[in-house]
Amino acid sequence: MESQKYTPEPRTVPQPQLRHLLESLPAAAYTCDPQGLITYYNGPAASLWGRNPRLNDPGDRFCGSFRMLASDGTSIPHEESSMALALRHRAEHAGEEVLIERPDGERSAARAHAKPILDESGELVGGVNVLVDVTDLRRAEG
Repeated sequence: MESQKYTPEPRTVPQPQLRHLLESLPAAAYTCDPQGLITYYNGPAASLWGRNPRLNDPGDRFCGSFRMLASDGTSIPHEESSMALALRHRAEHAGEEVLIERPDGERSAARAHAKPILDESGELVGGVNVLVDVTDLRRAEG
């Protein structure tokens, strides 16, 4: 018997259902429009960022963090964040670990999982990013 690879059929999730889903996650999650303007974020995202970015504001694009750094301490411009790359390349950009610096200077480690959102015709309508806080894990390691 030949095994068949399962390929899920793309489905459109209505905005209210998407927001409800993201609000119920225990992880930070947010959405952006195709230009990278933040259109939604949940409570865990605001807690991780240490701030409440303005929605649909060009001053807060691609990510709501005050500052992002690579694991080696190199600064990552928001234009090079996982969300920006997912939107620019219209492809999932997942698993990158970053340090998120809050306005008070506190830093947290998180794994970013950004994915573009396409409509039925394949047009880019935005992106979603889920940030999994791995700070406690990193502290336990070392």
